[in-house]
Amino acid sequence: MSLTAALTGKEVGASAHSLLAKIEAALPGGVENTSDSESVVRVPAYYHRTEVYPRWSAVHSAIRDKRWLKVKYRALSDNVTTRTVFPLGLFYWGGKWTLGCWCELRADYRQLRLDLIQHLESTEPTGALPDSVSLAAYIEQKNINTN
Repeated sequence: MSLTAALTGKEVGASAHSLLAKIEAALPGGVENTSDSESVVRVPAYYHRTEVYPRWSAVHSAIRDKRWLKVKYRALSDNVTTRTVFPLGLFYWGGKWTLGCWCELRADYRQLRLDLIQHLESTEPTGALPDSVSLAAYIEQKNINTN
């Protein structure tokens, strides 16, 4: 729960802390809870001080509400583009959060690292989202492309 709270947005983090409190309250009376200072597994809270933390919450809300996003994105090549995307899912890979999305410009699925997003805001698409676009289709395509 601490890992979830540390690496996600404020809303999901609060839910994780709430769930942990409920689990601890349900533990048998003879089981003593370990304080943070005695824990052998620790999750640093520095993530809350990064630019990705508020972005995670904004993207998560857009996914939940099925809202399009206008994203200013700096690729690893330093090329900066502005794209309209339909967010599908958030994925945590090797210390980096990525957004799996449908890119209106490319008419294809894309992965965008949250730490490389310079700005994002809700927007309206210029066209219609293809009926075949879904989180399941995105995951299936990414699994096919990585095998």
